[in-house]
Amino acid sequence: MLSWPSQLTASDQTSVRAKNAKLIGHFAMGVLASALWIQGVQAEHSGKLAPSEDIHTICALSPRQCLVSTEKLLTQEPSESRRWFQYKTYQFDALFQLLDIEALARELAPWLDRDDIPLKFKISVLIYSAKTLPESQKALANQQMNQAIEVLEQINEAHRDPLIVVQIANALNQQGEYQRGYDMLMPLVAKYQHRYMPRFKHELFENLGHFALRLNKLGDHLEYRQLALEWARALGNNIQVAISLYNVARAYQMLSDYSNAMDYFMQAEQLEALGPNDQNLINFRRAEMSLAQGRLDEAIEYYGKVDKVIGAKFYRALLSEFELALTQAKSASQSAE
Repeated sequence: MLSWPSQLTASDQTSVRAKNAKLIGHFAMGVLASALWIQGVQAEHSGKLAPSEDIHTICALSPRQCLVSTEKLLTQEPSESRRWFQYKTYQFDALFQLLDIEALARELAPWLDRDDIPLKFKISVLIYSAKTLPESQKALANQQMNQAIEVLEQINEAHRDPLIVVQIANALNQQGEYQRGYDMLMPLVAKYQHRYMPRFKHELFENLGHFALRLNKLGDHLEYRQLALEWARALGNNIQVAISLYNVARAYQMLSDYSNAMDYFMQAEQLEALGPNDQNLINFRRAEMSLAQGRLDEAIEYYGKVDKVIGAKFYRALLSEFELALTQAKSASQSAE
């Protein structure tokens, strides 16, 4: 699922839902935390499931099916074994992607004060907790993020999974620590330049794209989105490819290259891998671009395809802003006549 803010970007229930709208884009772009456990475990896992039921593939393709599978696998493994922690991390990620923040918070709670768990798992617990805390607990979220970074530093750099660094940087983006996150990721580009690591590089460049956008590096933003698209194709996951195509389109839109933006939006659409809300979003962006080019009738047509009920649930302010601009454009057009 995509998000409506400028990038593909939860305590009472209202606060949770408000924050969910911001969370959608950050983690729909890939399975970050679950990937932390893939290296060195996949071979160990072989024989447990048939190839068609491989948990890594399942969780990469469907968070809902991932949740079903992990609940079963967690009962088959000794509690708190290495693979048990791996499956638990997949469960966290699936709950997060499904925006079941209350269930995720319940699953995280028993682990927050545990210091006798694997460091990678501890980092995931801290980061997910920081990401799902309401705005009223921002200080606690920052404290947990700093704690996650401290735990990361306990892991020998030679044995440090780079996806952990990407996950922490992603959380820093969520907290508005754009320069800090960007600086954390940049050394990884050169360090792993010649390594074939599709999942890691897809996540790396998508997150660098987030930071470049927030830091107003629009040329770099486009470059990182294009690189993320290349690695999404290498992953062979049409959902990730479609999201990356959308991100490239947005990068072109921000550079006022509307022709290329329209083309990439169409490519994302043609994959038929996105949900109804994502199609809603594409039509909204088309309406934006049409209005920016003074094509009023075209803007009205595209905006007419936007489901306002879905939009009002998560992006009321954005819709209101566009409708005001559209009304002003109509008035100006009528005055000119």
